Amino acid sequence: MKKLFSAITICIVASLIIMACKKSSSTTSTSSTTTSTTSTSSTTNVVLGPYVAQLQVNNQFDDNTLSTGTKDSTSSAATIIFGALNIGTVSLNNTVLTFSYTSYYIPTGVIAPVRGKPTWQVTGGSGFGAFTYTTVKSVPYFGDLHVSTSTVTRSGNVVITHPVIYADSIRYSIIDNNSNMATKVVGNSSTGFTFTPAMMTALGATNSGASIQISGSVNENSLQGGKVISFQNGCSYNKYGITIN
Repeated sequence: MKKLFSAITICIVASLIIMACKKSSSTTSTSSTTTSTTSTSSTTNVVLGPYVAQLQVNNQFDDNTLSTGTKDSTSSAATIIFGALNIGTVSLNNTVLTFSYTSYYIPTGVIAPVRGKPTWQVTGGSGFGAFTYTTVKSVPYFGDLHVSTSTVTRSGNVVITHPVIYADSIRYSIIDNNSNMATKVVGNSSTGFTFTPAMMTALGATNSGASIQISGSVNENSLQGGKVISFQNGCSYNKYGITIN
């Protein structure tokens, strides 16, 4: 199983990219309180202001098989608070996260892949009220895709197919051993994508050093504890050992 640090790093990097884009979901919840409460699953078309924190869950899968015969899969969670604030105790589905790196709450152990709608509990602090919130949208779950592609030929089309994935956004990436990337984002649902030669010009040749990544995410903003918070649920699948020629 990959080290927890790698899983956390992937999760945090993905979050920072999303933050930079400042893209807000049109699905919002309007429950608001400064005392502990459980949000309903209703949605509205109310547009909330900029969020001040992001709470996220990310399932992670790949095709590596361990000696036990189980798949190398895990999940990670992170809470990113703008302004380096401590907002009390933060839990995901009753798993308590640890305040670290001045702005993050992260798990101290491995979290099993999350299915359904995660529930966050925050005791509050530094201007954040206490709240309990179950997301309106479920965490995308598409482990064990078993993408058959093992060689990418840049002079021809590369066809990736898999069982249907549902998410707000679905990203396909081919990444060489120098982190050059061919990528495309589609929305709502997908059973695969075709990379054309024109899309792969940035990729360099590599022998078993590249990877294919498929990731999906759903997002919602909600007013909780008196603050607008972004809730992100994601899933990523990685296939390593890809040859590019």
